[in-house]
Amino acid sequence: MLLWVVVFGIYARLAKQAAVVILMDSYQYERATVASVVAFRAATPFQYRVLVPAVIHWVAAHGHGDLRRLADAAVWISLLAVLGCFLALLRCFLPFGLSVVFAPTILPVLWWDHTQIGTDHFLYLSDFPAVAFLALGITLLLKRRYGWFYLVFVVATVNRETSILLTVAFLAMAYGREPLRRLAGHAAAQAALWVVTTSALRHAFADNPGAGTYELHLWGNLELTRQILLGANTMLGAAMPLLFGGAYAIVPFFWSRRSTEAKRLLWLVPVEFAIMFFVGNILELRIYDDALLIVLLNACLVAACFVAAV
Repeated sequence: MLLWVVVFGIYARLAKQAAVVILMDSYQYERATVASVVAFRAATPFQYRVLVPAVIHWVAAHGHGDLRRLADAAVWISLLAVLGCFLALLRCFLPFGLSVVFAPTILPVLWWDHTQIGTDHFLYLSDFPAVAFLALGITLLLKRRYGWFYLVFVVATVNRETSILLTVAFLAMAYGREPLRRLAGHAAAQAALWVVTTSALRHAFADNPGAGTYELHLWGNLELTRQILLGANTMLGAAMPLLFGGAYAIVPFFWSRRSTEAKRLLWLVPVEFAIMFFVGNILELRIYDDALLIVLLNACLVAACFVAAV
């Protein structure tokens, strides 16, 4: 009971902080404010991440609340989904008791990366649901519930195009364990669903302003990297080692005693970092939330090995 009181306290703190951040004009990207994405007038590619804005739009259109309260509620529900889906993912590797103990760790780590380090603390309605969908999708892959997985995959793509990382997760875990034909078939099916879904979103918002499918940030990120290496950007340079709350530091321990699937999932980390170096703004550390989930999963498994060894 005491544990869950602490959990709720962390959850409430993070949800309140996130709600404040997402609703304050100073923390909203001017071309993709909450009001504009809910009204379907935001710039692309931000408007393509339409799942939560569409739900808020529908609820508001039926007179069930104003924008501020609905966006606030969406943040709370999204964070609760993150907690529940991370718990389900941990249950694939750990007993229920340890899963309950470790699942809440994702909340303060998200809070840390989103609000306490780095320089640009923008927050979007798609951010936390993307973490929940990744955890849920991997859980379904581990349980081989492919029918449900494909449904989650499509919905996750409507939420944010980073759902393609679920395909990376599938390939990482299944390579060498599934017949090559089946592996290629699943990967092709996921790629096709991703292309069809993202193309439909591009068509639906073809008249919106913006960059389109993605914004290229390569040259800006190269300049930021140069500044970090030369010590000219001390804030971002200091933030990077603190990413994920430092949880990555314990990931190498108990390597041989951890699940092969969990270790293979770590391939998502360099893949996401590589992709985001081209299309993400590295000033916004929220872009690494998917990697955060995988790193924290492995850190929790390390902690469980330590508990068992004591």
